[in-house]
Amino acid sequence: MTIGRAIIVAILGGCLCLGTCRPGLAAGGPPGSEHPFRPESTGAATIHTNTPALYYDVESSNSYCDGRGSYCHVGAPQYVTSGYHYGEVDVYGANPNQSFGVPANVYVDCDRAFEQDGTLYYQFAYALAYDDGPGNSSGTLLGFAGVLSSDASEENTAARSIAVVGATGPTSMNYDSNPPNGYDSGTAFGVQITDNSQDLPASGGLRITVTGTIYNQHYDTTSQEWITDSPTTGTLSCFTGGQDANAVGDAYAEGEMETSSSNP
Repeated sequence: MTIGRAIIVAILGGCLCLGTCRPGLAAGGPPGSEHPFRPESTGAATIHTNTPALYYDVESSNSYCDGRGSYCHVGAPQYVTSGYHYGEVDVYGANPNQSFGVPANVYVDCDRAFEQDGTLYYQFAYALAYDDGPGNSSGTLLGFAGVLSSDASEENTAARSIAVVGATGPTSMNYDSNPPNGYDSGTAFGVQITDNSQDLPASGGLRITVTGTIYNQHYDTTSQEWITDSPTTGTLSCFTGGQDANAVGDAYAEGEMETSSSNP
């Protein structure tokens, strides 16, 4: 597992931070990362303190373009064009040394860019729930996930994993300092095969739906800045994997058993 892009996980105080932990939206536009639209530690949860026990870790994320290819990912300061999408799923197991079962953490995320009346808009929505025992839980978790392959190591180049999960968490735990009241819900389902040695998808993928707060931005062509708009409510859908999972070059996927101390 890597944290070079700060997309999937970060190690904080010897614990595992699951969720989107990436650089923030700077004044005047996002920094030059591959997927730059999320603030630091958005929806992150710290679970499973440093332990030698193994927990399943099913993750999948990538950008993709309508119609395939990589045309929708461009340079600074705009970064994306209409037709851009991003999907992310992070699921971490609840029970030590079990490769399949209920999750302790579910994070799902969908993003898209589209043009309307000559203006480029960017939207994202996500949901997080976690349960690591008394005093460290939020929201509601549903479903199951895990590693289906007998070899659940980081060296397996064709590891099969599954996620059929849901998460409902309070909007207030997300990054907006004045969020709408309510809850954000998300689901993810599917089977993927990953090259764990490279942290890359091989085939299959996960389908994601997020309902609740949608965070909005638009691109000002005069100032060449992304401008934050008021949040709205609705539903976004996306997926990870597929034929062009790494066309943009930011794909990340794995299905393996890990200890918290083995990350990244």
